Amino acid sequence: MSTMRKEGCPVTSQMLRCKALEVAADEGLAPEKFKASHSRRRRFMRRHKRSIRTRTRQGQTTPEDAEAAKAKFIADVRAAIIEHGITTVYNVDQTGEELS
Repeated sequence: MSTMRKEGCPVTSQMLRCKALEVAADEGLAPEKFKASHSRRRRFMRRHKRSIRTRTRQGQTTPEDAEAAKAKFIADVRAAIIEHGITTVYNVDQTGEELS
């Protein structure tokens, strides 16, 4: 798993399952005795402090037109509030933006 990650290959649950079944067969475990279930994989990952997610090698950059897109979005929301007579607005995203 570590080798694959170093080479930039993402490790998937299915890959982990196939490898676990391969190792189990090499150890002489019958397929009906070891299923390589999701819960087994989850416990293995927790025990060895691993995760399926991989870190990105690229930082996120703000697009050049981000300020213009933000201003347009705010204008569109304000227009919709007025058009529909909305009096209460709830924020359902992780980032809040003041519209007043």
